[in-house]
Amino acid sequence: KALYNLERGDILFIRSSVKRTGVGETVVINEDLPYTVYSGFLIRFREKTTLLNQKFKKYCFATYNFRKEILSIATSSANTNINQESLIKISLSIPSLEEQQKIAEFLSVIDDKIKTVTTEIDKTTSFKKGLLQQMFV
Repeated sequence: KALYNLERGDILFIRSSVKRTGVGETVVINEDLPYTVYSGFLIRFREKTTLLNQKFKKYCFATYNFRKEILSIATSSANTNINQESLIKISLSIPSLEEQQKIAEFLSVIDDKIKTVTTEIDKTTSFKKGLLQQMFV
């Protein structure tokens, strides 16, 4: 295996961001990506043991408390930054794998509902714009 491969389950953290709220944002890799090159502005996290459900990872690093802790230890100059040593110090409450699965499934349903409603809002907004254009021609 190459040292810089991205594997399913890896998590990438934004190391440096112009926007303070951008630092520490994450993305979960959902498939193996061999021979991948990624930016030095990212930190890769790979579990040594399986403590986190693949779908749960998307949510656990986006919680209010985790984000608050990231921002409290981030340093700022021109950009806001976080390093691996700081990330290691952050504690994470991890429920059982079974509970993680339930949480991830529930939150996925909510995400799908939000996506559906957002699409409907966009369609209705476009319809309204079309009507207004026809009315005021």
